Amino acid sequence: DPHQAAQPGLEVQLLVGGATAPTHASLDLWFHFGRPRASALVARRLGGAAWALAATPAYTARRGTPRTVADLAGHECLRGLREGRERQWTLVDGRGRAHTVAVGGQLEADDPHVLAAALYGGLGVGMRPAPEIEREARAGRLVEILPSYRTEVIPVYLLSPRARARLPRVRLVAALMAEVGRTIIDAA
Repeated sequence: DPHQAAQPGLEVQLLVGGATAPTHASLDLWFHFGRPRASALVARRLGGAAWALAATPAYTARRGTPRTVADLAGHECLRGLREGRERQWTLVDGRGRAHTVAVGGQLEADDPHVLAAALYGGLGVGMRPAPEIEREARAGRLVEILPSYRTEVIPVYLLSPRARARLPRVRLVAALMAEVGRTIIDAA
């Protein structure tokens, strides 16, 4: 890789954490979803991410495809445990109107990897970044559910301690992380 050739000996450690900001003093960079609090960190806005709904073809063959937002109440919705139980989803239609619907289902998890595995395993209707769902639907692995609806756009930032933000290795990895981020970012 030409990027690594420019920095011999460069090592990248990737920590996948929860919704709270990392507290590791040794971290140089991390993605942050939502507006960061005012701090001594350097924040570079990469864009925004909207999440969409999908299920596997096997799930929709077994349970049907929701045709309206209200139909979600009768489906196995794969819900997050963030700041408590997720009992409703708010989706924005193509005209910018928000629709809130009660959701239920047998699976809740605080780990997005578990929810992704459950979605791809055919256990229900779940949320993933809209660009991912569009790619996976074209490949036949997922079915877009209510394709004209998305979550609100969540701003995505790349954060770094001010003292490290200008280091060549940090700038190099920041450029790589911004490129990786484009796989989930679909709005400026």
